[in-house]
Amino acid sequence: MIDRSYLPFQSARDYQDPGMQKWMGFFLSEHTSSLGEEKNRVDFSTNLNLVEKLRLLSQLYVGQLK
Repeated sequence: MIDRSYLPFQSARDYQDPGMQKWMGFFLSEHTSSLGEEKNRVDFSTNLNLVEKLRLLSQLYVGQLK
């Protein structure tokens, strides 16, 4: 039991926490929305080797790549 005797309101002092029960709906909705976002995610990874990546970065830096 948590000591809430320092709280100014009687209702807050008498509050009984339902524990994990209150988190299950939150977890399920957040998990579901996260899975939905993952389906819409675009994969920007490429199979470029290090030299190609550095060349593209240097071209971007000097403004030659459009």
